[in-house]
Amino acid sequence: MSSPQSSTCLFEHNRDPSIIFDIPTRYVEFAEKIGLDLKDTYGILLPNSRFWIEVSLVFILVLILGMVVSVIVYYTVLQRTTTTKQQQRSHTTNTTTANLITFGAIVPFCFLFPYAFISVTNIQNVAQRFILCCPIVVYAFRSVEALFGFSPPAVTVSLRKFVTYYATPAECMYNEDEKRFLMATSQDFKRSLFSFIQTIIMISFSFSLLSHHGYEPFESKNAAGEGALMTMKDYVNLMHLGNCFILAIMFHLMLLFIGGTFSLVIPLATGIKIIDLMHNPLFESTSPSDFWGRRWNMTAHKMLKRAVFMPIRRYSSTFVASLGVFIASGLFHEYLVHVVMIYKRDPKVMYTSSSCPAKVLEHEVQLGTNMAFFAWNGILVVIERLLKKHPMAKSIGLALPPYVVPFFIVLTALPVAHWFSNPYVRGGYFYDLQVGFPVIIKVAQEI
Repeated sequence: MSSPQSSTCLFEHNRDPSIIFDIPTRYVEFAEKIGLDLKDTYGILLPNSRFWIEVSLVFILVLILGMVVSVIVYYTVLQRTTTTKQQQRSHTTNTTTANLITFGAIVPFCFLFPYAFISVTNIQNVAQRFILCCPIVVYAFRSVEALFGFSPPAVTVSLRKFVTYYATPAECMYNEDEKRFLMATSQDFKRSLFSFIQTIIMISFSFSLLSHHGYEPFESKNAAGEGALMTMKDYVNLMHLGNCFILAIMFHLMLLFIGGTFSLVIPLATGIKIIDLMHNPLFESTSPSDFWGRRWNMTAHKMLKRAVFMPIRRYSSTFVASLGVFIASGLFHEYLVHVVMIYKRDPKVMYTSSSCPAKVLEHEVQLGTNMAFFAWNGILVVIERLLKKHPMAKSIGLALPPYVVPFFIVLTALPVAHWFSNPYVRGGYFYDLQVGFPVIIKVAQEI
């Protein structure tokens, strides 16, 4: 692709405002009454086309790779572990050959390929790295689910259906009884398009509002980069919680954008309907398990359920399987942090003080915090299941107003949410990504 000096992560400096405007006087006066200063000249930076071209090329390459690997998995793993008529009364029988192929070749290849590709192409933009790594992680887990016989039955009836399912980095919808994919309708497409446009507007507004604050607008110990939070007071500090909530919304918007892109591209390319990636987890969750199991990133949830939870549950308890899912989630997020944010990448080379706050330039991305975040949430889910049937827990749940419950659910993870977000904020994730979106800036300032 391109060298660090010419990478798309530096395109921001070359974007000049395409539209320049002033805020009308009556709005400026109203803003002054509530303490806001809008008296300035503003400009709109348009998305960089080369950024999206390169992201698309990387994505197409990964899709082709997924198709090739899916054919190998179909013939060497899936068909070897399919039960015969005499074996249908028992579990799927894993063969030694299939295990060796899956864990000795396919899974290592999936996790090592991004390192080799980055070494050769020297991709520096984290959005391109992210679109390179995420589908390949999905391919690795889908190989494991095929090995243990937990691929959806509707996709295993033919090579074509399995390749379509395997290579699509989203969760397709299918009719299990008829063993066929569900097709998207024109109404589905219109709904997805409307939601996608809304998401782009919200993302652009968020970039415009938060980029010069380092995406942590409130002063806190973590935002200032003063090291690890040491006391309970640090974790429950309102400024810290405010920053964590804003970043939770940013990640929510990013996942909505990814899901919205897939909900448009995949039906156009294949006609197949895909599930919604998000179900308003921040404002409608009723429990930690509801948040993670039915609302947040449903593609990852179903992937981990089939490749981790169900195989572990076959040989152990639900308790152990649930913990296993969160451990696996923590490990693959640590992998993403290393490949996307750390490997052969230095923010000091990528940015200048005019493009992002100094904290992105001064602090190295740390490994281990994503693992801690998912371990914490795994413990919360286990505790929830232990207390679920207790009369006191039930009475508390019934006593709380429905609109208050999501607030307390989010609050169980919010104090430690920086364990997840810090690597991305410190690594300049949002600064690389905003190159592809319209952003409003003060003309006197560079972005």
